[in-house]
Amino acid sequence: MEEVLAAPSYRRQCEVDNLRIWGLPGETLNRYLDRSSCINTVAGIRVPTLFVCALDDPVSHALFIPYDRVAENPDVVLCTTEQGGHHAYLDANPGALPWCDRAALEWLTQALKLHAARGVVRSSHSRVG
Repeated sequence: MEEVLAAPSYRRQCEVDNLRIWGLPGETLNRYLDRSSCINTVAGIRVPTLFVCALDDPVSHALFIPYDRVAENPDVVLCTTEQGGHHAYLDANPGALPWCDRAALEWLTQALKLHAARGVVRSSHSRVG
């Protein structure tokens, strides 16, 4: 952690945090970011998926949101907000489920109902008890 805090730039912080701490020796930051981007997988998503992105996120910048690929996939929904930063969708009510979590749960509930009505969702779980 000391090395992350002492890094002279944000890029260096990312290199230390993402590559060294996560045990990715020999990896470059650019290659890591390319491999971990959703742009490589969004076209293949076949289950209801919600992406929530803050347009002021300093890490996952709005310029990198793959709007065209999201629009091409009917199983993907993109929600953008003006503010939220990076992992900062907090609620003003301490201890409450953050608004983003509540919104995601509501979206998922409705998506599952829609897919169930279409006969798409079949449970593979059996009830124990």
